[in-house]
Amino acid sequence: MQRFRRVTGPLRALGWDHPRCVAPMEACTQAWVTHGDIEIVWEWRSLTAFGDQPLDEVASAYDLLVIDHPFCGTAVATGSLAPLDELIAADHLAKLAADSIGPSYASYSYAGHQWALAIDAACQVTAVRDDLLGDAPIDTWGAVVELAHSRPGRVALPLSPPHAISSWLTVVANARGPLANGASLTDAEAGMRAFELLHELASLGPPRPSRGSRPTRSRSSRMPTSWSASRSRTGT
Repeated sequence: MQRFRRVTGPLRALGWDHPRCVAPMEACTQAWVTHGDIEIVWEWRSLTAFGDQPLDEVASAYDLLVIDHPFCGTAVATGSLAPLDELIAADHLAKLAADSIGPSYASYSYAGHQWALAIDAACQVTAVRDDLLGDAPIDTWGAVVELAHSRPGRVALPLSPPHAISSWLTVVANARGPLANGASLTDAEAGMRAFELLHELASLGPPRPSRGSRPTRSRSSRMPTSWSASRSRTGT
């Protein structure tokens, strides 16, 4: 069991600058101050930095961080985060796991440790303009492809790297393809079917938007986010 020292001054925390993160973290901070008499000072970074900035670049400056689950591997490789199972009682972690949505809690479990606690959950969703589509049923991927062919440029996909891989994983899962089966992410046939579907939709979609522009119709996703503890300021 690793030993951790008690922090005597305010805790420094890092989140991302959107109400989805800011509002609940500020509310939790107020509850923490009321019941624990410990101040938490938050800083907020952009969503781009939240998703792309290397964990080991920021962890050393903060006690608490809001992260995405893909960073759990980095936490293990760099020692940037403290395992929460060494800081929080097992029975309390079990209650938090039971209270989480779907595999949100488990998505932060890696290499035998719990690296973060799920604070929200998200999934791929479809946004539909009923005022433009009328009664056209859009309830299968086949219907989406037909719509894209009939109305070129009016069906859009998010294609930045994290959103593209999220869309690909979703299509594979929707088709009940194998995911994370041993050393393989999926089999070649299921992976190519999903890629070909997304490639066809992307080729029929609007031109790639310029930076800062907003498409009028999109299929979007956000990964679950979580609370984690930095090793450098909480442990020795």
